[in-house]
Amino acid sequence: MSQARQVLTPLLALLFATSACYADEKKSGYPFMTPPAKALEVLAGLGKAPVSADEESLFAAARDGKLGKWSFDEAALLASGVTDGAKRKEYVARLDDLEAKARKALEGAKSAHERGERLLQFLHDGPMAKGYEAKQTRLDVVLDTGKYNCVSSAVLYNVLARRLGLEARAVEVPGHVYSVLVLDGRSVDVETTNAHGFDPANPEQREKLRKEKGIEVAASNYADKREVRELGLAAVVYANRSGMLSDAGKHHEAAVAGFCALSLDPESDGGATNALLALTKWGLALSKEAKYEKALRVTNAALSLGPKDSHNLRNNRIVYLSEWAAALVKDGKEDEALAVLRKALAEVGKDDRNAVLELQAEVYTRRGEELVKAGEWDPALALAERGLKKIDAGAVQNLRRWRNGVYLRRADAEEKAGRFDKAVSVLEAGLAADPDESSFATNLGCLVRDRAKQLHDAGKRDEAKATLVRMRKRFAACGPVQGAGTEFVAMVQDEPLGQAKYGDALDLFDFYSEVVKDDGDREGLAGRVYDREAKPFIDKGTKEAWAAAAAVYEKGLKRYPDNKHIRSNLEVCRQRAKQ
Repeated sequence: MSQARQVLTPLLALLFATSACYADEKKSGYPFMTPPAKALEVLAGLGKAPVSADEESLFAAARDGKLGKWSFDEAALLASGVTDGAKRKEYVARLDDLEAKARKALEGAKSAHERGERLLQFLHDGPMAKGYEAKQTRLDVVLDTGKYNCVSSAVLYNVLARRLGLEARAVEVPGHVYSVLVLDGRSVDVETTNAHGFDPANPEQREKLRKEKGIEVAASNYADKREVRELGLAAVVYANRSGMLSDAGKHHEAAVAGFCALSLDPESDGGATNALLALTKWGLALSKEAKYEKALRVTNAALSLGPKDSHNLRNNRIVYLSEWAAALVKDGKEDEALAVLRKALAEVGKDDRNAVLELQAEVYTRRGEELVKAGEWDPALALAERGLKKIDAGAVQNLRRWRNGVYLRRADAEEKAGRFDKAVSVLEAGLAADPDESSFATNLGCLVRDRAKQLHDAGKRDEAKATLVRMRKRFAACGPVQGAGTEFVAMVQDEPLGQAKYGDALDLFDFYSEVVKDDGDREGLAGRVYDREAKPFIDKGTKEAWAAAAAVYEKGLKRYPDNKHIRSNLEVCRQRAKQ
């Protein structure tokens, strides 16, 4: 079978990050094995992004599913980032004032349903009059600016509803958060971003708005939804803040905010997603600033939390190591680069050991590729040889593979430049460097075969034959070179055979037969000519046709009386002709 040439190629690594998750973008699952409290301790070791004592107190109460000594107002303000106790008191006082105004606005309401509806209108006429702002998720900011989104408006509505004696909850859905009042055992949806969003699922309510105000309000219709109470709604505030902090490049604070959300609500998809995102983006940002050691510290800390989906973090850790090692090598610190990688090898799990070992080889292959591109083949090979003596045993295979690929690429370049003897010498050197690399022998056989074909096509048949004979003697132990003659003869026979010039094909065989080493191959190369000539008769399958095919092989046996291939086929044809 004809041999095909082989080339060995290097591998590349990729950097990954995900997207921020806000209340308008839900992700599934809690991706950490470590509890939130322990995770916050780990994050505290990465720098200044502290959790306040008041937050710690709130989280301790939340572990029992309760607010403890904290009101929902205070929890929502803490989640909004108001950690200063004095400032919280100021905002609570403003909520007290809003409560008083709301009570006055609700005077005369005949039912809890009407009170809930009037409260929504009150908020849109006053505290939320400045309108919707997509990422304005904080309670303190809505009080300061009158701007809100679905989260902050639901928080403010629920704070006042509870103060007014209404049982208020919230629902988190993919893309949205809205309030719910429990009235006479019935859940009433409140789309707090819409001044007319009270009880939109109620046909009578929608008809009332249409008749009285000419407003069409769509009913809430969410298949995937999760009811949250006070702690859960405050957790959504933390989760949204995490996403916004990450977008602003404050990745440490963002990670802390994500785990604060999980401290209030362990099922907070936004908190979990954004915590992981913040840690991932933090490492990426540090790497871009060439702060590789810190990037690895952050990434290792993230991995120590036991994320269930650790692929991106693990991949990025390998890239940071690669970039750090490359920077050290560029500064002439080759041994220091290897020390960094050996330290990492002791820290990573078994699934990443091979990737780190590959980086040891990369210390040499990265610079080696630059040399190859510049045509500096010998320095590139010398660099690889030096590396093979310095890297760990587990990394040797990768560097050896690259070095062997350099030999193959160099030989290919020499052949394309018309330097056949130089290409042969390169592959010969490769064989000496690594006798177990089969690509050297394979490519050497192809090189010899193709060179002979090139000479034959140029009308230099004697030179083609001499080349094959010379190479066979020079590479007596190389199987592909020994078989190159057989492949070559088959190739040059193909043209006359395709034109049914069987005599020409046989003449070529006779001329080149000495380049074919194996007796069986010689018989086959002569026999294939007669096989081709006899085929039209054999395909007909009649007695007369079988007799004609036998005559072809009889002719062949006269020319090659010792050819077993021809003799065997002759006997078959004679038997068929008698049947």
